[in-house]
Amino acid sequence: MMHPATYLNKVLFASTQGAFQLWNLRTGKMVHAFKGWNSCINVVEQAPAVDVVAFGLKDGRIILHNIKLDETIMTFTQETLTASFGVSGAEVTALSFRTDGKAAIMASGSPDGHIALWDLEERKLQSEIRFAHDGPVVGLEFQQGEPLLLSNSSDNTLKQWIFDMGADGGRQLRVREGHSEPPCRVFFYGENGEEILTAGRDSSVRVFATFKADGTFKNLGKAVYNKKSYKKVKRKDRQGDAGEGSDKANDYMRKIMPPIAQMAGVMTRTKEWADIVACHENCPLVTTWSYYKTRMGDLKLLHDRFKHDPKLKKIAATTRSSNSEESRIFCWSLGISMRGSDCNVKFWRFKTCQYGVSAVMPAPVSFMRVHRDSGLLGIALDDFSVRVVDLDDRNPKTIGRPVRRLEGRHSAVITDMTFSPDARWLLTASADSTVLVWDLVTGLAMDWFKVPHICTSMSFSPSGEFLATSHSGCLGVYLWVNKTIYVPSSGARSLPVDYKPRMLPLPGATIEKTGEGETEEEEEEIEKTEVFVSPEQISNDLVTLALLPESKWANLLNLDVIKARNKPKEPPKVPKSAPFFLPTVAGLTPQFDLSAEKEHEEGGDAERSRLLRMTEARHLSEFAKLVHRKLMEVMKQYGPSKIDVEVRSLAPANGGDVELMMNFLKSIFLSFEECKNFEAAQAYLGIFLKIHWDEIPEHSEVADFLPELLEKQRWSWKKLSCKITDALCLANFLDNVVL
Repeated sequence: MMHPATYLNKVLFASTQGAFQLWNLRTGKMVHAFKGWNSCINVVEQAPAVDVVAFGLKDGRIILHNIKLDETIMTFTQETLTASFGVSGAEVTALSFRTDGKAAIMASGSPDGHIALWDLEERKLQSEIRFAHDGPVVGLEFQQGEPLLLSNSSDNTLKQWIFDMGADGGRQLRVREGHSEPPCRVFFYGENGEEILTAGRDSSVRVFATFKADGTFKNLGKAVYNKKSYKKVKRKDRQGDAGEGSDKANDYMRKIMPPIAQMAGVMTRTKEWADIVACHENCPLVTTWSYYKTRMGDLKLLHDRFKHDPKLKKIAATTRSSNSEESRIFCWSLGISMRGSDCNVKFWRFKTCQYGVSAVMPAPVSFMRVHRDSGLLGIALDDFSVRVVDLDDRNPKTIGRPVRRLEGRHSAVITDMTFSPDARWLLTASADSTVLVWDLVTGLAMDWFKVPHICTSMSFSPSGEFLATSHSGCLGVYLWVNKTIYVPSSGARSLPVDYKPRMLPLPGATIEKTGEGETEEEEEEIEKTEVFVSPEQISNDLVTLALLPESKWANLLNLDVIKARNKPKEPPKVPKSAPFFLPTVAGLTPQFDLSAEKEHEEGGDAERSRLLRMTEARHLSEFAKLVHRKLMEVMKQYGPSKIDVEVRSLAPANGGDVELMMNFLKSIFLSFEECKNFEAAQAYLGIFLKIHWDEIPEHSEVADFLPELLEKQRWSWKKLSCKITDALCLANFLDNVVL
């Protein structure tokens, strides 16, 4: 289906029978029916020329057709380029036209991964990008007005090609790729959890960035038995001289090792040696990988007993660095413990290499996961339950005894599980497409949800912020965010017995709506948490600050200095302007009327004496009226200049009285007594004493109250200084203590 350029409300529909039709979507009627070419039409692409459309057919033909005149302009045939893996490459899978004006080029894709470039002026094949992808090319798109081509393939790769080499074709500029088959193992690499290490069913190992926009994307390559022979076979296949397609396919696949079953790694001396190990399905070889060199290591580990004992087929590998970071231990069969079909778990001692004790489980063991920091071992059983064992238990009678039994929720075999970094949670995934979050403190299920595809592997980030999962049939790695980090939690809560898991979409995906009957109850439930409001005073034993900006109280005592510094040296003078028509007084001799100017001068004298008249009237401001109520709350809203003016108005000479001064001091006294607004009360008391220090001796009531206020201020400061000293001592102890 395609919308032809300049064709309003028209859409072109192509069929697998080879015919195509032009329809008017507005009227719902067919405009014209074209006969076609008796071959399935795979691709329909608009050409730069108006009325010209390119058709890519299944039989390899590329036809440029004028839909206005119903005439074929030119035809190309994409012949079989190679018989890789016995698949014909003649079929056209993608088309695109170059639009930068430098060359009339059309690009076509094939199932073999080749990209052919056709010269429309010469009507011939110009060049070819062989093996541009390892799988069929499913999409091609030239960037508008640029010599850039974007291609993608079913091998989960996206590549950008630039054409700056003339007629020699394009070269690869950028590439973004993932696993060509679903990942089977994921885990966070490093201490910060910024990168995820993944292993896929295609036997390849890749590294993906967690959340960086320009993060790291590395391809460590595929696991092969012999690198030289693998490269030789691959080179012959690309040259097209390796014999029949089926023989080449078998020879090619025999060089690749089976998919990776387990993988582990640590960041220790990554530049000197391989820091990642992996074991493969039904293969006794343990392969090594180098993160720093981004390739498969040269060493392959195989114990002698696996060469002679045919029973030892399935192994699991783990890696662990010593404290000195000078050596590393690779273990087969989970070195710390061994499992068998007889429901026994045996514990061995590393130092003595001797058998310790064994624990009997109620069902055969499926797999085990260990949390190194806490010493907890999670054991998944075939009866869909989990047992948690404490490996740090030194009591011979209780070692190996489960400390938690997690059961009763899953209805299918457990596929994977992972511990949270603090070992408080254990997450389990099951073949019934559900994921459970267990609280190991209480042994109860905290959360239970269902996903569209079975979770095959999961890993918690070291910071506890992300959960990485891989799913069957999905090529991507999905990141989940730990909601408890951002949403306040009231504590652990358990699910009711009759709770049914809710369906959640995979991150980045959406659930299609089935109809108009959906309600808000069918969407994801959002926990309603009460917003905590801090009280005005948490405890009477504490001292509360006003938390005002420092600019509102720190410079109150220096306000006169600031005003003097900011005062202009000379006030601006406005020139006296005379009116255009001067008023005159009627009479024999013309005289100017200057009465308005005299009134203005008298008004100026009255304006200058307004403060005196206000003082004589003993007018009370709004601030003075609020002194008896919420003085501190009102003053906290004022700026420094406003506070200075209002404190000055408390004096009898400025319109106040002794009673207002006493009420102000009592409000400061109450703040010290209640241990509230400490820094603001100190600043307000300082500006009061600075302004009225010469008037206080004249009023005995105010003078007699000051010693009592001083005693209360010292008591409040002593209480605060003790709290500060205790906090500093505790912080200094925690900073220097060795845990």
